Amino acid sequence: AQWQRLVAESRRVVLDPLATAQAAASQTASQAAIQTAGIPGYSCYRTVEESHASLRALAELFPMLVREVKIGESWQYVRSTGQQGYELRGVVLTNRARPGPKPVFLLIGAIHAREYTTAETALRFAEQLVHSYGRDADATWLLDHVEIHVIPQANPDGRKRAEAGQWWRKNVNSDLCGVDSDSYGLGVDLNRNSSFKWNQCTSDFCSSSDPCALTYRGPFPASEPETQALETYLRTIFPD
Repeated sequence: AQWQRLVAESRRVVLDPLATAQAAASQTASQAAIQTAGIPGYSCYRTVEESHASLRALAELFPMLVREVKIGESWQYVRSTGQQGYELRGVVLTNRARPGPKPVFLLIGAIHAREYTTAETALRFAEQLVHSYGRDADATWLLDHVEIHVIPQANPDGRKRAEAGQWWRKNVNSDLCGVDSDSYGLGVDLNRNSSFKWNQCTSDFCSSSDPCALTYRGPFPASEPETQALETYLRTIFPD
């Protein structure tokens, strides 16, 4: 279909047999190899642990541009008093040698666990900005004049279930749905749990009062520790 579309646009399309064969062979070899990093089957997407390690490494490499921050704790972390689950972690990017006040930008990734791309995009955004400082005019200007907050993994418990191959979307609050613990129906949709205008959007594809629904908004506004952590953090960096 792509080939036909390009031809219909009067573009010249040429097949490179050698590159095609090499790409196919490389894909077969990579699938057969034992993966040592990334999400199983998706090696270019970092796991929760790898994401947090990348944030820490960035702060260590660029201490004048990057500050690592703890945003809060996940449902499982709170429930187990830190024995299970994860902290919500992020970084603050700005040139600390230039005083503020500076406008604030916040980027949140992976609030829905199975959406792999968003966490990796947030991480690469942070890494590209910092590594380009002093070499790229836009990146340098942004870090000199803006305070950029990046939280790649806003739902780390749920993300860990997704990394194991489960079709997981929500957090892992198991007190509400009452089904088997491996069911993706468990939990609260953190993207529907915010206290702002909670329960004001109730269509089937907006938010649900059914604890087993994929868009379950939670029993009350900001009921989940992940949501509470994000809202508390937001209040510290943005004026009301």
